[in-house]
Amino acid sequence: MNVILELRQRAGLTQALFARLAGVSPASVSAYENGHTSPTLEMVERLADAVNMELEVTVREPTAIEQWGDR
Repeated sequence: MNVILELRQRAGLTQALFARLAGVSPASVSAYENGHTSPTLEMVERLADAVNMELEVTVREPTAIEQWGDR
């Protein structure tokens, strides 16, 4: 599963709300989730901030998403 999609779903956010919290368009979130485009490192940081997750955990520790979901 796409990491961005999983982060958003585990946070219980719609694409529109996730996009608003990250300061991007819903179309951008959709493109990232569907693999049509890849976010820049800066954008990944903004997306992680939108769900209160540290970028390092998001990028380096795939299992951290599962642990984060248990919070």
